[in-house]
Amino acid sequence: MGIGAVSGALINYGFQVVANIRQNGLTVQAFTHVNLASIGASALAGAVGGATFYGASAVLGTGLWGMIGAGAFSGATSGQVARATENLLTGRPVGEGLGDPAELGRDALIGGLSGGVFHGVDRMVMRAAFRGTYVRYISEGELQAIQETGLLRGGRPGKTYFTTDKFEAGEALSRLALKEAPMYRIEFEISSQVRIYGPQRIRPWFWPRDPGFRAGWGIEYWSPDPVHPRLLRIERLK
Repeated sequence: MGIGAVSGALINYGFQVVANIRQNGLTVQAFTHVNLASIGASALAGAVGGATFYGASAVLGTGLWGMIGAGAFSGATSGQVARATENLLTGRPVGEGLGDPAELGRDALIGGLSGGVFHGVDRMVMRAAFRGTYVRYISEGELQAIQETGLLRGGRPGKTYFTTDKFEAGEALSRLALKEAPMYRIEFEISSQVRIYGPQRIRPWFWPRDPGFRAGWGIEYWSPDPVHPRLLRIERLK
């Protein structure tokens, strides 16, 4: 929300300054004669946009279409907030101009495209975070199972998840949406031929049986195959 508020205000201010320079040239007034109500409305809209984008990603997911959908919802919502706020700050009726289908469609389209671009850029950032080794957060029981079987999760069937993020126990619990706080963090290379999917962002979760919000947005990889790790480091978490 903070990033959205600052971005919204700066973008609005920048557009106004550019318009002033085009009209009157490069003067001090170009930077000072701006519509503060419009800037304030954009700041609030940016904050709402950030919050709704994050919230929508918990429902729609963090894949490409989820990000496009979250962006469209965020764009439409923040656009209405910006108009209502500017109306309020300039003395017009708060509801004036709200619900215009053309504006809603335009804002949703811009937001959806922005969400798609964000997804592409974010995937590049996640791939750049990969340095050839993976990380998994485990219990003492899984550590013993790995040492006995040579397989992550002790070779149990199903997906095996891992990451490239390094957290302490509490942050790993939240950012990786774990059910329980891990006791150990292991760093490893994969020594067998397995199918690896990802990276993607972990969506936020709320666990009904263990009340507590999981913020998500950590990096996630997974494999449906048995994973043979070559352990490089085992760290007990605080």
